Amino acid sequence: MDKSLIKKLKNALHEASNAASEFVIKNFEGDFDVFNKGIIEGENLVTSIDKKSQEIVYKVMIKHFPDHVLLGEEESNYNSKIAKDWMWIVDPIDGTTNYVNKLPIFAISIAILYKGTPVASSITIPSIKDKKTIMFAIKGQGTWINDKKININHSFELPKKGILSGNPKWLKNKFMLSDKLIGNLGEIRNLGSTCYELFLVANNQMQYAISGYANSWDFAAGILLIKEAGGSVMKYSEEENRFINFQGWSKGYLNDEDTYSSIQNWKGLILSGNKKIVKYISNNIIYNY
Repeated sequence: MDKSLIKKLKNALHEASNAASEFVIKNFEGDFDVFNKGIIEGENLVTSIDKKSQEIVYKVMIKHFPDHVLLGEEESNYNSKIAKDWMWIVDPIDGTTNYVNKLPIFAISIAILYKGTPVASSITIPSIKDKKTIMFAIKGQGTWINDKKININHSFELPKKGILSGNPKWLKNKFMLSDKLIGNLGEIRNLGSTCYELFLVANNQMQYAISGYANSWDFAAGILLIKEAGGSVMKYSEEENRFINFQGWSKGYLNDEDTYSSIQNWKGLILSGNKKIVKYISNNIIYNY
């Protein structure tokens, strides 16, 4: 990418991140409509704030890049469902149930993809000090919080007790763990927001995370943030029954409805973190058929 395009992408990403997150955080303590997307009452919530947050990102996108397309978690009619070279993948509030219950563990996630590969992204979380913290990355330029470049700590090879880790509650029911790994998974926390977990991984507040099964909008921004911070990202492959390196959705990418639908319906289980720990975990875990 040339410098002028990088600058334009970065400016649009910052504008969208700031506008959406300010709206979401401003309304956190207020009243808003809550709807149920799932069959079971309360299982998959969406709010009027989610929908407006996504619309804010869309308006920033078309202002700067009218030829780009948006794929968001929330259903919308403001652009065609046809993949283009440039696609924005958005989770307007990841952790909606936390948000509804006034628990400030949620995130606003935006990723800009070129032919299925994330090239620019941001995740914003609420912050006590500054009301919000925005982490962003540009492919090949590192991961940043404000003017500070961040790097994942690779000083230890095994998960350490007393340091946060992210694991799904069902991990031990679905996977067989080696004797080396049992009892050595770190200080496990389930936060209710995949994007929030990936933010913590990139920021050295969580040594690794096994996240999912979740959607493209839960991972698109975070995988770039972690990779650009020097971390590792792997996806569980059902075909190979192991974790393999994950780059994005570039394989077989075409500018058509099928590609858009494929990314929209994609679900995966992602292992991310310190490269040494990710390698150690991936070598000591196997799916339990």
